[in-house]
Amino acid sequence: MPPTARVIGAAGRQCQWIEGDPGGDDSCKCLRVTIRGSNWCPAHRARVYLPPEIAELRFGPLPGLLARRTAP
Repeated sequence: MPPTARVIGAAGRQCQWIEGDPGGDDSCKCLRVTIRGSNWCPAHRARVYLPPEIAELRFGPLPGLLARRTAP
């Protein structure tokens, strides 16, 4: 198999969350079944995506969030 080829199982619906040091294979990835349209399983998706209000509390003002709140 060429070095750029990838084997994707479960119709490509495997969690891509990386734990530890990424190597040339998928041994460091979670590989659980993902939510449709996502690259992560439900547990890791919850860590990746924060609701805007929570993200703002943790990281400060988010560009564009105020504009969405005040738009007519």
